[in-house]
Amino acid sequence: LFPYTTLFRSDLFKQKFGISLLEYITMAKMERAKMLLREESLKNYEIAFKLGFQDNEYFSKVFKKHTGMSLTEFRQKGTAGG
Repeated sequence: LFPYTTLFRSDLFKQKFGISLLEYITMAKMERAKMLLREESLKNYEIAFKLGFQDNEYFSKVFKKHTGMSLTEFRQKGTAGG
C-alpha cells in the first residue's frame, strides 16, 4: 500500500513534528504510564506489559529518563496530590 520505505516515512515524520516516530511513541507510552500509575490497583509490571514492554526493569529505566522520577517517586507524588 505504501510505496515509501519505513525509513523514508520516519524521516517525514521527524521533519513534520521535530521528533522521531519512536520518540513520539515512547512519549505517548509514558503519558499513558502516568495515567495507569495513578490507579493504585495496577502493579508496575502490569503497566509495563500493558504498554508493550517485555522487561519491567527497562520500562522503569525509560520512565525515569522521560519523567525524571522513578515509578515509586511518581506514585508517591500522585498520592500526595501533586
